[in-house]
Amino acid sequence: MIFSSFKKLPFRQPDFLFPLRIGTAGLACLAYYALGDDFKLLYTLDGPVDYMLLDIKKDTLLPGIQTIEKAIDSKHFYQGLSLTYYSLAGLLAIGFATPLVACILLLLHACIFTAVPSFSYGFDYFCQIGLFYCLLFPTYRSDSVDKYLWKLIPASTLTLYRCQRILQIHLSIVYFFNGLNKAFGSSWWNGRALWKALHLPYFNISQWDVGFLPHWLLSAGGILVLLLEIAYPLNLLFRHLQGPFIGGIIILHLLISIFLGLSLFSLAMILLNYCAWFHQTRKQMNPNYQSPKVCRE
Repeated sequence: MIFSSFKKLPFRQPDFLFPLRIGTAGLACLAYYALGDDFKLLYTLDGPVDYMLLDIKKDTLLPGIQTIEKAIDSKHFYQGLSLTYYSLAGLLAIGFATPLVACILLLLHACIFTAVPSFSYGFDYFCQIGLFYCLLFPTYRSDSVDKYLWKLIPASTLTLYRCQRILQIHLSIVYFFNGLNKAFGSSWWNGRALWKALHLPYFNISQWDVGFLPHWLLSAGGILVLLLEIAYPLNLLFRHLQGPFIGGIIILHLLISIFLGLSLFSLAMILLNYCAWFHQTRKQMNPNYQSPKVCRE
């Protein structure tokens, strides 16, 4: 099982802060790099849509990157932006001045990718969530330059428990309401949603031939997705369900990556799920490790 295979990963730390920080920094780099030359068309003044029209669609107080480019008015703005973004992601990965770097990178990511929702999709927001948690959680206390420079002690067990619980509850809310929203319609019950996703050319970029799949299998697949998402909060209450549930969620996102081509989105969700339930895996890896308990006064 995929969930059980995490036991073999060579992590020395019994916490989730290190993979959260490294993984989020890597996702941020991939988000920027994946756009390539299209970045100038979408997010700079050279794009086909006037930045003032894009500002009308904004749903945040942060300025869009086009507005910032207009204010700076430099022909080297794009090169400077790329260097700044990659440098901040690198500093976050090694854990240097982690809270400050995470804050600046979070704001810059929001200005570029989510300030104008017309050009945003799910991955951009989940990457932003990862950056927010790198700022909120004491990620600088886990295998970071900050830890060794300032001789910081690792985060306490109770702190780790509370931080991880916040992430678990957040993901439970996301999956539950996403599944509930799907359940209100009929397309996920009768298999139509899966059929459309697997056949529409802008989803099925790998051009998989799935015409041989029977109708009942598509219906069963849609219902299974609904069950995985709506029942996700049960992981908070029943530990013995975590293995099958998280394994199923990871397989779901791998299939999304393979059949729909949404690789970055799938990577972000696998990373967040892995970090959210990492203590369960670590308990199985090291028999001497005790999973954190709630402090009862």
